[in-house]
Amino acid sequence: MSLEYRKWLTFSTFVLIAGLLWFFFKYKEVYTQHVAVDVLWVNVPSNVKLKDGLSYQLDVELTGNGFNLLKASYVAPIVELDFQKYVYNNGDYFFD
Repeated sequence: MSLEYRKWLTFSTFVLIAGLLWFFFKYKEVYTQHVAVDVLWVNVPSNVKLKDGLSYQLDVELTGNGFNLLKASYVAPIVELDFQKYVYNNGDYFFD
């Protein structure tokens, strides 16, 4: 192995390690971000009509560490809302 090749290999290794350390230290902190969340309706009663089928997408504000938010920005989280677990009050549905 030539001396020039070893210099470039050592330099590349340190740049790669520094980049990985930067990535881990940057994304371990807690951030807040707007993320699209898929809502899937379950056990929909026959008297309730949904506009566009059983799936909707909502823009919500999530707070968490950077790795989870990075994953959520590429793969939308899915939230299931079950109509058997709701409270009906004055024409509105409330889910817990």
